[in-house]
Amino acid sequence: MDSDQENVGRWIEGAKLSNLLASDAGLLLIDCRYPYEYEGGHIKGAVNAPVWPSLCRKLFDCKYARVDILVVFYCEFSSARAPRMHDLVRNYDRGMNYKHYPKLQYPQLRILEGGYHKFHKEHKHLCQSDGDGSIYTKMRSNGKEMTSWWRRCKEMNRPPHTLALREFSKQSPSAYDRFITHSPS
Repeated sequence: MDSDQENVGRWIEGAKLSNLLASDAGLLLIDCRYPYEYEGGHIKGAVNAPVWPSLCRKLFDCKYARVDILVVFYCEFSSARAPRMHDLVRNYDRGMNYKHYPKLQYPQLRILEGGYHKFHKEHKHLCQSDGDGSIYTKMRSNGKEMTSWWRRCKEMNRPPHTLALREFSKQSPSAYDRFITHSPS
């Protein structure tokens, strides 16, 4: 399959997101950046979830569970962290709903095209800061805080099938066995 065909519907443009923010559409924004980036500026209403376990708890503990909600992921450029979180959520959702295929708890997942960097330039009025008043903080490529977050995220952002298996095994051994024998390849 052509990679362009695989990505159809995977991305959302900043202008469309801006229109959705102005409406009463069911929308959940997931900022996949590190906390210091989020505090330095983010899209209004976004939830910061830089690591998989916190995102999994927020999404799958039914706090936001609505089939009609559009979940939009973004990071600084939406080139690494946001696509990874998007894929983790999609795969985990598939694993959790394997018995009810093609049902998903979150069928509408998108990644913000160009990330926060581009959105901030074009829609600054829809951005806010929790920190020093600026509304854009670049990712640091060095420094103790950055290295610490990078290590933590690398370790915690495991493939979702291992997390799903861990959850099933807590429920019962038979749930684990059913998941193994029925999980999609």
